[in-house]
Parts: sequence; C-alpha cells; structure tokens
Amino acid sequence: MPELYAIKVHHGIKIGYAKDASSRIKSHKTLGMSVPVLKIVSIDDSSIDGQLKKYMKELKLIVSVPDNTQTTEVYNMTDRQSIALLNYIEAFQEISIRAIKDVMNGDAFVKYVDLSYLDICNNYGSQYKRPIFQRGVSQERVNQIKEFIMENYAKRNYYMPTILMAKSDEENERYIIIDGQHRCAAISAIPKSHPCMQNNIQVVIYPILTTKEQLGLFRDINKSVPVPAIYLDSEYVVELLRKVCERLDKNYGIVVNRNKQLNKFSHEINYNVLFELITNDNLNNLWQQEVIMGISDRDVFQFLKEFNAALIDEINTEAEDDSYLKNKGSGNDKAVLALCNRLNGNTTFSSGALMKAINDIRKRPKPFVLGLFFKLSIIDLYREITSDL
Repeated sequence: MPELYAIKVHHGIKIGYAKDASSRIKSHKTLGMSVPVLKIVSIDDSSIDGQLKKYMKELKLIVSVPDNTQTTEVYNMTDRQSIALLNYIEAFQEISIRAIKDVMNGDAFVKYVDLSYLDICNNYGSQYKRPIFQRGVSQERVNQIKEFIMENYAKRNYYMPTILMAKSDEENERYIIIDGQHRCAAISAIPKSHPCMQNNIQVVIYPILTTKEQLGLFRDINKSVPVPAIYLDSEYVVELLRKVCERLDKNYGIVVNRNKQLNKFSHEINYNVLFELITNDNLNNLWQQEVIMGISDRDVFQFLKEFNAALIDEINTEAEDDSYLKNKGSGNDKAVLALCNRLNGNTTFSSGALMKAINDIRKRPKPFVLGLFFKLSIIDLYREITSDL
C-alpha cells in the first residue's frame, strides 16, 4: 500500500510519497546522517499526494530550497502541524484546503474552554446546535437536569459533566453539540436571572468536523454503551437522496427513474428503491453493523458502489465469465437468468427480458446491475447476498 511520510530537514518539513516509505527515507540524507522521521501513514489513493502538493502550493506553504534536486517538496510548517496533517489524511483518506488551513491555524487541535451557563442559555439552538443525526431532546430528561441544577448549583460538591462540541463545517462560528444536548437544553430552560447563570461548565471543542467525522466521534463516545440510534430529519433525507442520484448519474450514467415502480429487469433503478434504503431504520442497521461509516451522500454511494460490485461478481460467477457484462453472447445466460429469478424472490421472468436489460447495461461505460433485482429491497437483497444483517 502506498505511503506518505513526513521528515524534518534543515529548511522545514518534507512530506513525500512512496510505495515503501522506509526505503525512500533512506535516500534523504543530511551530511551523511539520517533525518528525523516524524510520521508515516498508509493511503488508499496515490492521488492524495498530488492533491496535497497542489493545495500546499496554492496556500504558498512550499519553501524554496536552493539546489533541491528531490521531487519531494519542503513545506513551511512545524513538526506538530505535519503530524496533525498526516493524522488527518490517515483517518479520512482525503485532503482538502480546509483541512490544511485548520492544521496551520491550530484549529486541528482539541481545545478546552469554560463557558458560562448564561452564554449557553443565550446561544443554545443558534450558535450551539445539536447534530442532524440525533433525535430531539427528551423533555422529561431536560426537566430532571434543570431541577438538579437549580437545587444544587451552589453546593460545594456540585458537578456538571463536560460537554463535547465540534466546529461546524458548514456554518461559521457555529458549534455542533456531540455530547451534552440535554445539559445545554436544561441550562437554556432556566431563567436568565437565576444566580446559577454565573456558573461555568467545561466544554471540549473539537476542530471543524464533517458530518461523517461527527458521527464517528459520536460512536466513539458511546462505545461503552449499546450503539445509539441516529436520526435524520426528512429535509436532510431528501437532500441526501438527491445527491446520491447525482453521483449515480455521474459515475454510471444512471438516471434514476422517478415516474413508476419498475416491475421488470432494467438497467435503471427506481427512486422509491433508493428512498426506502435511506430510512432511519435502514441507515441505523447499516451503521451499527459498520457496513457504512457515515451518513453523507458519499457514504451511501460508496455502499451502493461496493454492493453493485458484489452483485457483478455473483453474475460473472454464475456466467462462468469475468467479462460477461462486457461481451455480448458470452457466458451462461441460463445460469444468470436462474440467479436473477432466485434473487427476485423465485420469479419466472423470461430470458428475453433479462438479455434486453443486460444489453442496455453493456452499453454503459461501467455496469450498474441493481435494476436486475427489483423485487427485493436493497436491504433484503444485501442480506441475501452477504448474510451480514
């Protein structure tokens, strides 16, 4: 697997790419001495290296080094910043200008602050917001915490647990409450004139996190208890589905059929099939089984992409031809028909209908075969293929 490495040199930090970082680092010598190695991380996509160089150049972070014959650029950054940058790349397998700016500005590091109850009271719901993947607060729980605060705030042993927030990646100066929404709601429900408003509560503020990163943190925080449910409001689901449809069109040339429920083999996929997939119950099922790791359109599309590949493998295996979906007239059509009928709930559709759909699939740059399995929901089909859920 390709790797990125960070080493400390005289003029700054070198971040380089190699298939074997350890061997590559040996070529970086200063006066015959090995240079300090700060970090080595594995990457899934070698294009990350090119993206990093491009963004660092745009941000004018490349140091001009006299007589530098190496292709590895030298960057104007500290040891800590380079380690934080590679930690980010390792965790999310991507890089962006925003992530680099966060690292360089110190926003990539966790901060600890004390907020007054009055500050939370004034800003809960506007500056401090709950994430889109949590259900609304329980009013009963809010009332319990509110009463506890008002009765005990002045006692010597009074303590209110730390709140965890993350900077929003979509709204400036907004913070997402990852853990502590009931505490914030309870504080905001107390009259501002109450003397407890002078109390402070510790808040851990994480750097700017995408929704996927917030969800991962939410999971990590709750590892000691059963995995809590995620909850998406209807507006988010509609927008999520729209973006998934755009990705299907861009990557496979699939225009999602919105007009009617498909009742035959097809190279298309029906809108309702996708809408049924993106329900809270189904997303929770996939998330808790770690089949998907986030709730963005990218995560859902990645699931569909990988599942589509698994179905193609099934078809090619039955056809006894790895190029079955590329070459007309190749492979065992009868065996493929039997597979498709079985995975459609033991239906008895004709080979003519199947071959028409497969020929339509063959005309596309990349095959997309979920439309061949229209009788079962995507979740039921996934269970049938993988037995994982």
